[in-house]
Amino acid sequence: MKTTLKDWRKVHRKLKRLRGLDEHEKVLYARSLAATPDERWQMNVTFLRSLGLWGQFLAEKIRFQLIGMSAAVIQGVPVATFDVDLWLDLPARQYMRAVNLALAQGAKMARNTVVELADGTLVNFIYEVTGLKDFATELRKARKLKFHGLTVPVMPLELIRKSKAAVMRPKDPAHIHYIEETLRLLRAKNRAVKRQ
Repeated sequence: MKTTLKDWRKVHRKLKRLRGLDEHEKVLYARSLAATPDERWQMNVTFLRSLGLWGQFLAEKIRFQLIGMSAAVIQGVPVATFDVDLWLDLPARQYMRAVNLALAQGAKMARNTVVELADGTLVNFIYEVTGLKDFATELRKARKLKFHGLTVPVMPLELIRKSKAAVMRPKDPAHIHYIEETLRLLRAKNRAVKRQ
């Protein structure tokens, strides 16, 4: 039976007796099953757009990973940071592509590669990270963690420390100290769990 999204109610009637799904899930499945491939793709793009900038990057197939101290914070490092650093898998000459996506989501331009999102979050787009290998190599080492409701790749603490040691700005020694202390505590916790 050929259907389109407008026929989802017909499909839903056939799923009414299906066990193991609540009503909301049945509606979602009915809509997905009734839709044409093009309609399904549009539903996916609409969903990704609803996720804001992060979803836009996914919809546009721009690979990214969360790096810097925002990545450290969500891994347990007890510091505060005022921005989000995203390492993008784009050549530096294409930095406006990311900026334009952010502007389309209501962001304001702060500096060349920094935007302020509608909620006030500063996002810094990074195209190369000192002291580390290329994006693809380091992405394979990324942890998958929750950030703004999405599961995103997050640079591990060891690599954040390595990059900060290579750059060594005035604030980096303090950051390195807190990262090392967190790593030490995490290792001790893991050893204690293994002994149990």
